[in-house]
This record gives sequence, structure tokens and C-alpha cells, in this order.
Amino acid sequence: KGRPGPWGELEYARIRLEPADENIPTAKDEFGPTRWFFAGYSRGALGEFFDQCGLSAAQLATLKNQDTWQDQAGGILTMPSDDLVLGLGQAAREKIYAVLARSRINVLHLWPFKSHAVSVEKWFAGSGLSAGTLALLKQVTYSRGGCICFSDLPVVYPRIPSADERHQLIKTLASTSSLLVKLRVKPDSNIDALAEYWAKGRRSKDIHTLLQSLTNFPGGMTIDVTHLLPPFARKRLYTFPPPATNDSRVSWPDCNWTAMNFFHDPPDDRYYDENVWGNELGQRYTKAREATFGDLIVFYRPDGVPIHMVVFIADDIVFTKNGSSSWHPWTLMKWDDLMADYTLDYSPPYIIFHPKNQEE
Repeated sequence: KGRPGPWGELEYARIRLEPADENIPTAKDEFGPTRWFFAGYSRGALGEFFDQCGLSAAQLATLKNQDTWQDQAGGILTMPSDDLVLGLGQAAREKIYAVLARSRINVLHLWPFKSHAVSVEKWFAGSGLSAGTLALLKQVTYSRGGCICFSDLPVVYPRIPSADERHQLIKTLASTSSLLVKLRVKPDSNIDALAEYWAKGRRSKDIHTLLQSLTNFPGGMTIDVTHLLPPFARKRLYTFPPPATNDSRVSWPDCNWTAMNFFHDPPDDRYYDENVWGNELGQRYTKAREATFGDLIVFYRPDGVPIHMVVFIADDIVFTKNGSSSWHPWTLMKWDDLMADYTLDYSPPYIIFHPKNQEE
């Protein structure tokens, strides 16, 4: 059970979501070579950073070979070999990957596959993965925010000889925890207050009628909160987006596009542009101290760069999409789980944004 509040009395259970089989690629070269982009680093600063990572002399010499670095807008790109990636110690891996996670370019480091299991064996229990694949995974997994994380598909995938086993690896990695949330309505529930909270100016009469009908059951009745969400979220919750194509002109749903479109149906694709949603946050929203249904919560790096955006639903539950790949579904998450996912070498500060005119 959740905490009672203006949202009513909530009950929830944890469920697991898996991508459809047809959405899972099995080609060995699907993920290409490893690329590390160090956002905001100069050549001198990057060399100093590698000095602090506890690398072996050979690893340090390889990574500090500036002939292999590429200067790009906003940072430096490196392409470490598979052998180097496999040979990293856990402390070095955690330190380097925490820095890589500060850039959206490093998708698998910002949004790694993760599990709250206590070991790789527990994480992949019952998956059918071979001993060799499990040994590979143990080499490259690392800890973040109390989770076991995995970011090295480009290294591990080509080393799995069986297409069936590659399929099963993705199936297991992409299995995502979500919440099934229900609102309990009793004969004496304050339907006016509940409808006001969940409607926020949209189809309030419909929601009021629906909730009122549940008071006729003597012992009360529950309703899945999916039915109380706006159409955009209602259509997508618990689903995975279709797999990406090779068309670089196509953008894929991420957390920002998802959060900004919460009350939009059909969705507005201008929200793929950070300048658009950034300006809108400044013009059409006001900062709030406490969140209510439909408010946006934006997480930031210490330097003020936004790294994630979610929509507040009720109690300590948010609506989110953690990543832009087709293996990241639209989900409901508990606040503590969300904070664990986005805690790196710092606890991310956040700002609550409330629409100035909820009816717009």
C-alpha cells in the first residue's frame, strides 16, 4: 500500500516487462566497436583523469596515447580495444563509466542495463546462458547506486557464438521492473477531491463519473490508474517502442520527449529538441516545492546540465522512459528506485516544474 494523500489510497505490485522477440537483434556486429566520449574534457584534463583511475601501466599507456583520440565538439572521443575493456578492474571501470554517464552520447553508460540482484549468477538465474557468457559478464559488470550494471554489449555480443544465446541475453538484460498501481475507491471516498486531483482540467466529468460508479460496491473497488492517465501515457505505459532503424533522421522516444508530451495527444515531436523543451520549461512552467499529478521533475548534473526528466503521478511514483532505445519501456517507478538509477558519483539535484496553466 502507498501513503494516502490527495491522490487517494493507492495499492501497487511490482511486475516485469520484456521486449517482444521480434524487437531483439541477434547479429554479432549489431553494436559496433566501443566508443567512449568524454564530454567537456580537454586533452590535458583527460590525461590527468586517466592517471587517477588506478589503471595498470600498460592500460594507462594505451588510453593516454593521444594519437588515438579524436577532438569533437564538446569533448574527446576514444575507441578502446576489446582487450582493454575486458581487462579493466572494477574500481577503474566504475570511475570511468561514471564520467561517461554524464553524456547522452554514451547511451549504454548513461542508461546501463541494471539489476538489484546480489550477483551476476542471481541476475541471470534461469536465463539459460552458458558458463562462458556468464564469465564474460562477470568480467565487465560494475556497481552503481546499489545495482549491478552492464554497459559493454559491443564487447560481449560478438563473443557469444549462438544467435539464440545472444537473443536470450538481450531478453534478460532488457527485462524491466515496473509498477502496477491501483486506486482504491470506497463508498465514503471524496470523489470530488479525487476527480480534481486526477483530472487536472481534462475530461474531469468523465473521471468523476467513473470514480463515482465505484462507490456503489459495498466494500469498495480498485481501478488501475492507467485509466486515469491522459491518452499519451495511457497508450504507452508498459509498452516498448518499435525497434530503431538505420535512418539517422529519425529520433527515438526518450525521457524528455516523453515527459513533455504527457498531456499531448498526438505527441509534439518538437520536444526532441532540447532548445524547444528548455525554452518551454522557462516560459510555461513555474518551479514548485512539492509535486502534484502531471508536474515535471528534471534531474541535473552538478554543472546544471539536465540528465533526466520524469512526470509525477502520485505518492512517490513517477511515469518515465529511461533511455531512448527500443529496449527501454514506458514505466511507473518508485522514487527511491529512480534515485538509485541516477546516482553516480553524486546525488543528482532536481527541480519540480508545475504548468502555469494546467488547462493549456
